Amino acid sequence: MSDIAAAPSGRFLKIADVVTETSLSRATIYRLVAKGEFPAPIRVSAQRVAWVEEAVQGWKARQASDASNLAPWGYPRGYPAQAMLEKQQFSRELEMQSNSSRGIQFSLNR
Repeated sequence: MSDIAAAPSGRFLKIADVVTETSLSRATIYRLVAKGEFPAPIRVSAQRVAWVEEAVQGWKARQASDASNLAPWGYPRGYPAQAMLEKQQFSRELEMQSNSSRGIQFSLNR
């Protein structure tokens, strides 16, 4: 029996391949690795690291199946449209409150 750990199966991916697979930037990938939220690369030579394809695919599958990544209407958390919709709704509510305090009545049916 060898003392060498069993090598992971599958292809090794360069950072450019991981960027393409995940649509994340290099900086985001390394930031997620540092936080322990993305698979870490392995050293394949003195000057090269790579990601195991199966680990990246597993991360993608977990992201796709994680319901907490979706807002109730289907937009990812933090999606700009979510903030825009909330701001528009808040503005309408403020306008309605302001108008009602001034005695202004209006109908949505013009």
